[in-house]
Amino acid sequence: MGGWGRLGIVISVFWLVGAPLWAIHDTNTRAVDAYGSCYSGASSIQYPNEADRQRQLDWCHSLLESMQFKWETIRYANESDTGVAALMYFGPLVAFWLVGGTILGTIRWIGRGFRRATR
Repeated sequence: MGGWGRLGIVISVFWLVGAPLWAIHDTNTRAVDAYGSCYSGASSIQYPNEADRQRQLDWCHSLLESMQFKWETIRYANESDTGVAALMYFGPLVAFWLVGGTILGTIRWIGRGFRRATR
């Protein structure tokens, strides 16, 4: 295997490890941002009683819980969710190899044509 193939394998491994980690981080960051916005909005409003304020803060907490990444989400996902997740996970990897192989094949084909022309 040449250098380009090895580079492709390294990039693929980085994708297979890094993409899920980035997705988890991004999901949780968005959840925390939404919670912070909800909490600051709920805290700035004057409520007629403490129960109304607490109900709003509880709603903010349930928003955070529903938006955060949980491993149970994957375990209980139905088949259509699993298919979409697999497509999002492996689709770019397949596209990378197809486009990269096509580009490298085209460059090598052009290079062989120039080598034959100079002989």
